Amino acid sequence: MPKKTRKRGIRASRERLEMALLKAGIRTQAALAERMAEAEGLSSPPKDTVNRVFREEPVSPATLARIARILGIEVKHLCRETSAGTHSRPERTPTRQDSLLLVARDQDSLAFAEALRKDLTASRQTVILDPALRRDDEWGIDLARRHPVDAVVSVRSRNFGRYRSLQVFLYHRGRESLLWSDEENRATQAQRAQLLAGDCTATLLQALEGKSQALGSEQLEAREKCLLARQRLEQYQNESEVTQAQQLARSALRLEPELTLARSVLAEALLDDSWRSDTRSLLDEAERLLDEALKREPDHPHALSIRVRLLCARGRSSDAIDQARPLAESDETGPDLLIALAQAYLEDSQSENSRQQNPVDQARGLASRATEIEPDYWRHHLELGNILFLTGNPLDAQPAYEASIACRPTEVALINLGMIRVCMGRLEKAREHFEQARSLRPDSYLGHEYLGTIHFLQRRYGEAIRHYRKAIACFTESDALSIHQIWSNLGDACRLEGEKEAAVEAYLKTIEVIHHDRLQGLDNPGYRLAHYHAWFCLSQLDPARYEVDRLEAICNDLSSLLGQPLNPGGLARLSWLLYRQGDQENSHKALEAAVAICPGLSQHPDLSAVLQVSRPEPSTAAEERLSLPSAST
Repeated sequence: MPKKTRKRGIRASRERLEMALLKAGIRTQAALAERMAEAEGLSSPPKDTVNRVFREEPVSPATLARIARILGIEVKHLCRETSAGTHSRPERTPTRQDSLLLVARDQDSLAFAEALRKDLTASRQTVILDPALRRDDEWGIDLARRHPVDAVVSVRSRNFGRYRSLQVFLYHRGRESLLWSDEENRATQAQRAQLLAGDCTATLLQALEGKSQALGSEQLEAREKCLLARQRLEQYQNESEVTQAQQLARSALRLEPELTLARSVLAEALLDDSWRSDTRSLLDEAERLLDEALKREPDHPHALSIRVRLLCARGRSSDAIDQARPLAESDETGPDLLIALAQAYLEDSQSENSRQQNPVDQARGLASRATEIEPDYWRHHLELGNILFLTGNPLDAQPAYEASIACRPTEVALINLGMIRVCMGRLEKAREHFEQARSLRPDSYLGHEYLGTIHFLQRRYGEAIRHYRKAIACFTESDALSIHQIWSNLGDACRLEGEKEAAVEAYLKTIEVIHHDRLQGLDNPGYRLAHYHAWFCLSQLDPARYEVDRLEAICNDLSSLLGQPLNPGGLARLSWLLYRQGDQENSHKALEAAVAICPGLSQHPDLSAVLQVSRPEPSTAAEERLSLPSAST
């Protein structure tokens, strides 16, 4: 019987395998074995086979081909030998200063590679590879052999929505490793490119001298989990996305306990969740995380922007401004921090204890800067629109909301654009926007709330009640505590429909929510007005149980609220209250101010009696604006 000849096996390069795993997004050998079992329909993962390949033992070409197929590359790129058949040779020990070849692996990393070249040229002979000469299948070892250089620096990027992970790999002395990474939104990275290049250069120079540690797969996984969490938080108050973001951030923190970004992202997720449930405990945990993050990196852009938001949530907008204002003067300030600071100025403008000069102008200017830096991000335009809507004529906010919707249609932008139509008195057009918002997010309360507003203004109180109750049904009991406006609107609809007990229940709930918010540090003249309105309506519905004398303790001079920063809806409500108390002069002033900004409020059912006494006309400027055609009609 003839003796079988034994074929010589193929040995893989462990270095190439590890790089291929990184590129494929597979973290461990075990994960690779599981991926193979899934792709090949095996009953158990072929762990022994994978381990032999990683130990660089001889294996059959078919075995190596199986692994190459899972990794999405050709077999030759895993072998110890190059495609030309030449064996790897020992790396020479350089007797002179190392020469570097810089390679941008994709179009998005070209700008950063150029910034690195400028920074490195002062201390190393550095050239950047012409993109036309680069081949996708070449790794650092291949490039070092094809070009007469001692080290290859490769820059790669991975996009996660508006966020980007910049990764820098170094091939030097026979080994390629991930040396440095940065995770931030792309606009901030572009602004801070030279600063980031300086940080990366310092790490590279230390690595060339053998003094720097490479990043491990767990560290890379932690950073990518943080970016995935930030993607989830872009869904704008989507409960499931916020929960997933918290889970991802906590997982990242377990993988890399010292990671500043993981702490600030978890703090952001807790802050976004705080309005739904146990506000105080969530804010306390977020504050602890941010304190730890900023002790490690005092200038971390994301941690700073979340710190500003946290202080505002604590009712400390002036403190937030004092801490962040010096940073806003820098040209390297990212758009997220600018928007957070703009929101702080907006809240401060509505406070009776403001210490800032021209907070409204500051808020508008900072939000405008954010949209200029990152013009393709929907949320910056939305926040600018909100600031313009709340601090002047709502029609001024229309272009910002339309720009936000052009970037990405969102429920909030559609709702706010619909409210501009309400201000214009175009209720049917407003209804279209609210219906679009409900179609976009059928499980959200906002669409129902504002469809209820349309029915209320059209005096269809039964339909308004139905929509308001559907809006409230979208929340758990603890969640609903945070929405005092819905309860107040429900009370108004029930009162005008003649459902006395239901109206009493809704107004009592309004007061309960306001009390809850005040315990969390949230308060402004709008809260005081809403509290006064709810109690006044209770005193009219059931004077024996709800004494009118109690109103004095809530606000001893209702007309003084005329001088406070109230939105048009608040001014309309104030006008009605003043009228009911016999102060027709101040009632007329409040109504005139409301209608000058938002003429559509003249359709409010409670204002019918006020309008019979005095019918204010919109200002000439408002008339001119209302006569202009809308870009979205």
